Amino acid sequence: MPIIIHKLDASPPARAVLMMAEILKLKYEAFDVDLLESIPLEPENFDTFHRNRMRRIPMIEDGDFVIGDSHGILTYLVSRYGAEKRSELYPGALASRMIIEERLNFESNVLFPVCKSAIKSILFEKASALSDNLVAAINHAYGVLDSYLQETCFVACDHLTLADVSIVSTISSITILLPIDKKYENLISWLDYLKNEDWYQKINVPGLEELKETFKNVWALNRFKCSEK
Repeated sequence: MPIIIHKLDASPPARAVLMMAEILKLKYEAFDVDLLESIPLEPENFDTFHRNRMRRIPMIEDGDFVIGDSHGILTYLVSRYGAEKRSELYPGALASRMIIEERLNFESNVLFPVCKSAIKSILFEKASALSDNLVAAINHAYGVLDSYLQETCFVACDHLTLADVSIVSTISSITILLPIDKKYENLISWLDYLKNEDWYQKINVPGLEELKETFKNVWALNRFKCSEK
């Protein structure tokens, strides 16, 4: 029985889960959710989706097991289905896992809130440009990631882990709004490397294009409205 993934392609956390499913070569079925209404677009999935008490995406069903947090989903998928890839994507050594968890916490507490605030300002607050505070916050996040990547080739160690898969979905979304300054050489090199991965091309690129088109249309409308004032 395939895993069921409730998602929206423009959502960074949903793309992270879909990329991991591709890396692990899992059999899955994906269903879109109306993010504004928090309801599945397929009526037959309504009852199941509402087992997710936070009403957010991504959410997976694996038999009777349901979880609706992207970091939890990533660790679950790798722990259960990682096979020979498990030892690299989520190493068993306690110290290695704690570094991965630290990076995921950075994403939860710093990177994704900045991404969410930037998206919210454009889509819902009708901003015609990012505020100075948002630009500063994004550049701070870029700087932290760049400092991590001064020490190791990937964000948690010298090989790909689930932290990279999660963080790249968010950072690539933010760069649509604010490109990475060339002074963050390590971050740029890391992102360029991951952009060449098949799972990135198959899952992340189409979602980014959808998000980019949304930003383009809404931002143009916002700027037009500002010019009328």
